[in-house]
Amino acid sequence: METDLYKIRSTKACFRAAYDLYCSNLRTLFKNTWLPVLVLSAIACLSHLMMWNESARTLSEAESTSSPVAYIAESIGLSVMCVVGFIWAYSCVFSLLSGRSRKAIWPRLLRATLINFGTFFVLILITICLGMIPIFLVANKTAPIPESTLMTSGAIIIGMYFVWAIILIPTIYSTMKYVMEPEQKAGSILGSSYRQGWRHWGFLFICLLLACIIYWLALSIVATPELILFLANYTNEAGKLMGDVSGLPPYFGFAGYLISLPCVFVWNYLTIWITMVFYYVYGSIEVKKRATTQTTQP
Repeated sequence: METDLYKIRSTKACFRAAYDLYCSNLRTLFKNTWLPVLVLSAIACLSHLMMWNESARTLSEAESTSSPVAYIAESIGLSVMCVVGFIWAYSCVFSLLSGRSRKAIWPRLLRATLINFGTFFVLILITICLGMIPIFLVANKTAPIPESTLMTSGAIIIGMYFVWAIILIPTIYSTMKYVMEPEQKAGSILGSSYRQGWRHWGFLFICLLLACIIYWLALSIVATPELILFLANYTNEAGKLMGDVSGLPPYFGFAGYLISLPCVFVWNYLTIWITMVFYYVYGSIEVKKRATTQTTQP
């Protein structure tokens, strides 16, 4: 795939270059990625159906043979499967972008994924702990816990999520650099490359914001059939809670899975295009960095 990666581009130019690359190589991209993307989509649909069933079960308070432990085990199992499918699919994508073999790409992609997920998990734990501090301070003094305390706890959690989002934006660049450059060490994702990403935080933020807007606008169309199915299932459970007879056929879950699969399949290819946008963002930052280095050298 011809990329013309290392070139200074504006935000608009990065999106345009990603669009041109995606459209001009769509046949090659599909030929090399359709199977792993299909597997990833199939696994993602299973997780969606599990969440549907859990939300319906919670609403109706129906007895179930599945325990919370079983639900957690299923969630962990599907999450691991999703990671495996993701690594398989995106090792194919980055192999096309970099010209290196999938065998060389997937270990780096796996390490980058684990580092980012691990960092995100730690930040969530920190957020929860900080948010629980106001509750712990008044838990032994008053019961029930005042609403103002709960609101304070919620505000802390929401505020920390915004802080972490700001802090994590440079990892877009550092992760892409690690996957694309074989000589980079895994520690650079949160080290030297991460610090370099901070110098271009504004550029990364604008690109991320526009990508999210485009992504969610497109997703609102692509995910409409799946959303309709979810609402139908949820409404049916609400009706059963009020004594109505179920109006859904027994094969609704299977039919919903078959309808959701093509939606998620298209959704995943939309995500690949977003990845290409940040691929060009990475290339633009690299050229700017080299130009700055040459300027400062005597």
